[in-house]
Amino acid sequence: SGQGEEGWEQPQGAKGQAARRDEVDACCVLARVAQQTGDVASASESLKRALALSHEAGDRHAEAKSLIAFGELYRDLWVTKRSVEHVERALSISIELGDKSSEARCLTVLGQLHYARGDTTGAVRCLEEALALGKQSVLSSSEGECLINIGDLHLQQGEIEQARLHFERASTVCGEQMDKRRAVRALCGLSRCNLAVGESYTAADQLTEAMGVRKEVGDRAGQGECLRMLAVAYTHVGKLATARKVAAQAKALAGERGVVLEEAMADMLLAKISITSGDLEVAVQMQQRALQVLARTEVLAG
Repeated sequence: SGQGEEGWEQPQGAKGQAARRDEVDACCVLARVAQQTGDVASASESLKRALALSHEAGDRHAEAKSLIAFGELYRDLWVTKRSVEHVERALSISIELGDKSSEARCLTVLGQLHYARGDTTGAVRCLEEALALGKQSVLSSSEGECLINIGDLHLQQGEIEQARLHFERASTVCGEQMDKRRAVRALCGLSRCNLAVGESYTAADQLTEAMGVRKEVGDRAGQGECLRMLAVAYTHVGKLATARKVAAQAKALAGERGVVLEEAMADMLLAKISITSGDLEVAVQMQQRALQVLARTEVLAG
């Protein structure tokens, strides 16, 4: 009978670990949702719970996933040092476990952090390493993510054709994997390339398509980004009334989500549209409103 009891131990342990890992995954998803709605405190609590569960179970894969998620949260909050600390810990675990997909994700975040600190060489090195690993990971989203990030890097450096090539490849890869969220990010990247070279009508068509997908998947932060970029595209082609309407929609959406920084960005867009239309008084008012918002949120502190 002792052997019988031992025989049941392993399945129960395996089921317990699977349930624990599912709970860690759920915590990470809840954290992303909370962050998208501007609730950073709840996002942090969910990730603390994920880490605690992974430590309790001794699950190194779940620990790495939780650490990466924490690193991404700190990255988005511009708390660079804490982000690097968490992601480097996750990278060490991923290498130890031989988890190529997780390793690629860590290198991608580190590449973004290098770029944010002005280290372009370090950023390119990390992102190219991540891309190479992503190609080795079967059914992994890493390749598409890396291509998008390298495209972003080229675009920010003014290398439009290089950026376009990476976004087009990312669009193909993400489409093959039915990864709508990344596919639409690649599409938005292509629209930014078109805006950069004056192809504003093409950019507007791409952004309208991206907006529809983001509504479908419930990505409200992404919808706001599309609306702001659409306002720029319409301004470029002289459709100022439409640009003003779209920028106002972006501001309203940011207000609903409680993201004051995006409200300020929309106000600055409205100011630029007013300058283009010759309404300087309104432009000054919108700029002052944006600066007041930024000052209240201490974005300009120090």
